Amino acid sequence: MSTRMWLSGILSTTLLWAAFAVGAGQEEVYAYPETRAVVELVDAAAKAVETRGEDAFPDFRVEGSRWFGGDLYVFIWDLEGNRFVYPPDPENERQNVLDLEDAGGKPIGRMFVQAAKEGGGWVHYQWNRPHDLEPIWKSTYIVGVTAPSGIRYLVGSGAYAGQMEQASLVQEVDAAAELLEREGRAAFDRLRDRKDRFFFHDTYVFVTSATGVELVNPAFPAIEGRNLWDAKDMEGKYLVRDYVTGALEQGSVWTSYLWPRPGMPEQPVRKTTYAKKVVVDGEPLIVGAGIYMPNEFASHHFLTSDGVKLHYLEAGSGPSMVFVPGWTMPAWIWEPQLKYFAKTHRVVALDPRGQGRSEKPSEGYHSARRGRDVCELLEHLGGEPAVVVGWSLGMQEALVCAHDFGTERIRALVLVDHPVFLDPTLTLAIADERVRNLQLNREDWTRRFVGEMFRRPLSDAYLVTLAQAALGTPTNAAAIMMANLHFVGPTDLSAAVDALVRPALFVYSSLDWAVAAAREVREAWPKALVKVIEETSHALFVDKPQEFNSVLEEFVASLPG
Repeated sequence: MSTRMWLSGILSTTLLWAAFAVGAGQEEVYAYPETRAVVELVDAAAKAVETRGEDAFPDFRVEGSRWFGGDLYVFIWDLEGNRFVYPPDPENERQNVLDLEDAGGKPIGRMFVQAAKEGGGWVHYQWNRPHDLEPIWKSTYIVGVTAPSGIRYLVGSGAYAGQMEQASLVQEVDAAAELLEREGRAAFDRLRDRKDRFFFHDTYVFVTSATGVELVNPAFPAIEGRNLWDAKDMEGKYLVRDYVTGALEQGSVWTSYLWPRPGMPEQPVRKTTYAKKVVVDGEPLIVGAGIYMPNEFASHHFLTSDGVKLHYLEAGSGPSMVFVPGWTMPAWIWEPQLKYFAKTHRVVALDPRGQGRSEKPSEGYHSARRGRDVCELLEHLGGEPAVVVGWSLGMQEALVCAHDFGTERIRALVLVDHPVFLDPTLTLAIADERVRNLQLNREDWTRRFVGEMFRRPLSDAYLVTLAQAALGTPTNAAAIMMANLHFVGPTDLSAAVDALVRPALFVYSSLDWAVAAAREVREAWPKALVKVIEETSHALFVDKPQEFNSVLEEFVASLPG
């Protein structure tokens, strides 16, 4: 670790506590003007309460003043949790909100009070703006102040969906270190609890041993207990080894590497991490947390006709392209395509029902319903007809959408790595083996299944994250979808292909069965566009993203305007 990077970490820590102590140097501590605006507003309001006391309260309620405009406002409680100033809803003042919780059950009322008692700081939680259907992350800055009356108050204000600051990172790592020193390994459960302070936005506190064993990782619990000393990111950097060594030698360290984002982990993205040595029961441990580069994809939901909330990612503008993943896979597996085509298109990737961040109901997993979900997404998106790209089970469902519900919203289809015809008598044994493993040995079998989808080497972090996403699909739902693939769903898709009135491109991997499937398509439909991408496995668009994107781009460019 370079001296410059180490000094940056020490400087950031020093500046943070200088800000808490004397309120100075905010432009150096905070990188984003939105953050500085919140801190300056709270500091000014606290000064007003300190000098004028309760006489200042009416000023904070005046809409259009410096204290209250749009989503930005000052609120005031006492340290018993009684709310005295709440400009968005004055009728709910004079209530005790000590037990207030956010949308995820985080006890933010008590966290506000604790922050004020400790001298001030940030609290991060999920909250609904009046015009939002879904709660979003909000970061609120709290300070404690004593009015001339002698009453202790907390003064706060917050910003929605802001960028995470390094100062907040240091605050939470230091708090976790103090907790570990005080409670030892018994504190691990608190660090894993998503309702506690240590998990916020896409940031979380982790603990690693001095030998590289991951002890606590609430975002990726599957890697707890694993030794990651020799783990490298996609650029070949020893990520754990670097921050462990740096923290042990220097006490604390800043570092940067590629790592998956929790909740919506595309292929690993740039993460800046602060790590600190702490001694627990005589053993040195490393506690840390990191900030990811800003997310490139917007996250949205829509409601299907049977009342199921489905999630999708969206980026870019222009003609629409909609990507449908395969069995139990999340929308973010299309990340290489979303990034590439967002430069020229509106790109959307669906989490089908039961997968990714979509709702997981007890029913509706037959291909007829899931195909309808695809069509209802297209209807929800509106605009001009879209190019629909379906992979594996997603190919089946895209064809069901086109055949059963019409192609009014479909500009063209790209059908990826699934046979048009499967003989159920031949595939029944495969389905039986897979469903049996789902019921009896799902976790181990899923990890093997995920690993076999790729031919090129991928990082452990990526494979673990993808397997974890696949395991998020309820087991019985996964079994029903597996049956759809092999014998329950439309295993003969030739009628749907025959009926196509939109251009279609078939793209296959170089697996033996896929090459045979490509040959069958060429023989049955001599005019069909069929491509085989050599040296790829089932997830060919991840194995060779540039070649896949080129094939897709050429096809889209050939479509009539």
